[in-house]
Amino acid sequence: MAAAVDALWRSLNRLRDSLRLVQLTAVEDRPRDSDVLPVEALGEVAEDVLGIVLEGFEAAARGLSLPDVEPDRLALRRALAVVQDRVDQASLRIGFDLGAHQRLSDLDELASDRGGEWPAWTSSVRVALDQCQPPLRATQQSLLACWLELTESSPATAG
Repeated sequence: MAAAVDALWRSLNRLRDSLRLVQLTAVEDRPRDSDVLPVEALGEVAEDVLGIVLEGFEAAARGLSLPDVEPDRLALRRALAVVQDRVDQASLRIGFDLGAHQRLSDLDELASDRGGEWPAWTSSVRVALDQCQPPLRATQQSLLACWLELTESSPATAG
């Protein structure tokens, strides 16, 4: 169980860091005079998704035991349930809100119209979003491994 929990913890860290990069790019690094709706909406969604993942990260920090300590199975199940829910929410928001075709098309149109630093910024947003996918998949796989480990080593399944 310790190896599965460790892998989950590492993947959650990478997911959090990749979403911080999206948030930083969308909010802090956006071009000057970018107070247009598509840019502000992107920043708000990026902050929302980061917040969702941070909730899962905090649940993991509270409920996942140290590697050398026998896990409290009830606390572990509760923590995994929260992490699972937050990762599922974040996955949907990344796919349907942050990386939505229409949102990215609107940003591309703004970049084309405004020129200057806008095309580079839009490209940076896309790169940051792309970099979320590997840690998101790794976190989903780590969650599955934790659930399998938890159920396979459960006293109720022994026999």
